[in-house]
Amino acid sequence: MGRPTSFYYQSPSGCGSKSCAQEVLALGTPILWWIGAIALLFLIGVNIHNFAMREFEIASLLPFIGIIAGYLPWFFFQKRTVFTFYAIAFQPFIILAIVLLAKLAYEYDARLKFVIAAVVFVIAVNFAYFYPVFTGQITTYNEWFSRMWWNSWI
Repeated sequence: MGRPTSFYYQSPSGCGSKSCAQEVLALGTPILWWIGAIALLFLIGVNIHNFAMREFEIASLLPFIGIIAGYLPWFFFQKRTVFTFYAIAFQPFIILAIVLLAKLAYEYDARLKFVIAAVVFVIAVNFAYFYPVFTGQITTYNEWFSRMWWNSWI
C-alpha cells in the first residue's frame, strides 16, 4: 500500500469545478488491509500460545498458508518488479484473518459483537469513500486529493 499502481489518470472537465481528476488506482481498502495486518499479527501470538498449550487449530493457520503460498514464489524472482496489484490474491486470506480474530473476540466476550459490527461498518464506509478512485469516476481535484492519504499514492 505504500506505492499503489495507477492504471489510469486524466484531468477531464465536467465535474463542476475548474480542476477535475479521474483515476483508476490499484489500492486496496486501507482500513481493511491495516486491520488485516493487525489480525495476522494477533493470530501469530494466538498460534504460538495454542501451540505451547497443545490446543492447536489448523483453521488459524489458513491465512498464513495462503499468504505464504502466494508470496513465496516471488522470492525466486528478485530482479522482477512486484506491483501492488499482485497483492489482490492475498485479500481472501486477509479477510479470513479478520474473521478469525472476530470469532476469537466474540468467544472471549459476546459483548464485543458491537465492536466487531463497528469494524465491519468502518471498513464498508472506507471502501465507499475510496470507490471513486477504484472505478475511475470523475471527481473534483480536491475530492481526489483528499483520498491520497500519503504522498506516495500520488
